[in-house]
Order: sequence, then C-alpha cells, then structure tokens
Amino acid sequence: MTLNLFLVNSDQAIVLSDRRLIENGRLVNSEATKVATIVGLDGRSVMAFTGLARYGAFDASRWLLEAVGEAGRADRLISSAVGRLREALEAKVDSLGITKADDRRLSVTIAGYLYSSGVPVAHVWRLSNFEGDRLDVSEPRAAGEFVLAAARQTESRAVLAYPSGFDAAFTAEEQKAVVALLQERRPPAAIVGKASEVMRRIASDQSSRGWIGTDYTSAIVPGDPAQRISVDFHVGAPTRTVYMPSMVNLETGILMADPKVTQVSEGPWVVPKIGRNRPCSCGSGQKYKRCHGR
Repeated sequence: MTLNLFLVNSDQAIVLSDRRLIENGRLVNSEATKVATIVGLDGRSVMAFTGLARYGAFDASRWLLEAVGEAGRADRLISSAVGRLREALEAKVDSLGITKADDRRLSVTIAGYLYSSGVPVAHVWRLSNFEGDRLDVSEPRAAGEFVLAAARQTESRAVLAYPSGFDAAFTAEEQKAVVALLQERRPPAAIVGKASEVMRRIASDQSSRGWIGTDYTSAIVPGDPAQRISVDFHVGAPTRTVYMPSMVNLETGILMADPKVTQVSEGPWVVPKIGRNRPCSCGSGQKYKRCHGR
C-alpha cells in the first residue's frame, strides 16, 4: 500500500503523494500521477488515491477524473459530488470482479476549501473500502463497502493532518512535528519540507517493504481563492520529465489527465533537492544553489 499525506490549516491544504502504483495486485513503478486538482462553484480541492491503481483495462487515475466530472455535472459543486463519487466507486470496483480482497483496496481522499459561507472553510473527505469511518484513527479493515470519513475546520479543530494508505511507518513524533508547523502557520515551503523528510524516511525504512517510492508529488491549495494552486515534483534521481497533477474543472466541464512536460535540451530538468552548498546532482560541478537550486 502506498502513502498520501494530507496537511491542512486555514492558510493552505497540502497533499504529498508517492508515485508507486498497484497493478493487477502487484506493486509497480510508474510515472502516472495519482494527484488531481478539482475546481467547483463552491470551492477548490486536491484529490489523491492509494491502493488499486490498475486492473486489466481499469486505470484509476483516469477513471477518477471522469467519475468526479460526472458526479459534479448536476450542480458543479464539490461538496455534493463527494457523495455521488462514493456510489460510483462502489459500482466500479464491484464490476471489476476482483476476487482477492487485498487487491480491491482503494482509498480516495479530497482536501481543500469550500467558500459558500463567505470565508474559506477547510474540509477533508476520504472514500475508502478498507480504511475506517474516522480520519483520526487508523482502523484498517477487510476490503468491503466504501465508507465516507469527513472532517471540517472549526474553532476547536484548526488543523487537519491525516495519512492515507501505508500509514504504519508515519510515527507519532513525525505527525506531532508536522502538526506543530501547521498550528504555527508556517510558510507552505517549510511544511512541505518537513513532510518531504517524512516521505523520504519512510521510503527508506525497511517496514515499508519497498511500497513507498522516492518520487512524489506535492500540491498546495491556498485558502485564499485569489491565490493560485501550486504543485511540485520531487525526485530521487535527476530527470528531464516533470509529471503534473491532473485537473477537473466542474465549472467548465474540462478534464486534463496526466499532463507532463519534457525538456528536449541536454541535461536533467529536475534533480533531488539537497543542501544548497552541496554539488548539484545533475553533474554540472556547480553548487546546488548556483545550479538547479536557483
């Protein structure tokens, strides 16, 4: 089972999603993204999934885009599309005829802001057939019906921080450190930086059994609707191709699946983030801060 981290406060909703996929019951390396941004009349969110990614002709990444688009077609609202998406997930996974329960496991989490009250209110929804109906409690269960677990930001709950998928390696100390940054309303770069340390540590931990990859995507949805959604592609080795999140715009009905940008000139475009004074991993011989770290 792969891993997603959802980190939300009043300023931004952040997701980090590793890029390893499960295909026909086997763990595979793939460059297909598991993250998508969603824009509706009532708000903006980012969606990520873990678990069943491909089975036969089924591709969860592409199917989810179409399912969210269809679920939001009636009123173009994220808030009402979530319930319809649960029904669609139930029907689709049942139709695949997967006999092994572990191969059916799938969780889809959506985090972001609703603006219908006039002020941004953070929400997190998780639709899962193996994780429980409480976001704050790890209660894995045998794959069965999809249940909805939800949380919203309130005065007494200013921070929402939840893992999804392989969360056993996400220690209480690490979660406490990330939550502290959210509570202090630190800049998003600081929060993503700490969460990235967690992702890399888990990827190298023997308990993850190689299920968590070193390449992952981060996406940041600002609470302020006037600010743009930002994304970043984190890599374990230099690459010339950047894989961006998919997109669902319920307002316009436009879907965009698995966008990527490839640099055609020589040399890598993206390299692993390292100390600013260390030699850049692209092989240029320059310090990182004067090369890909600029």
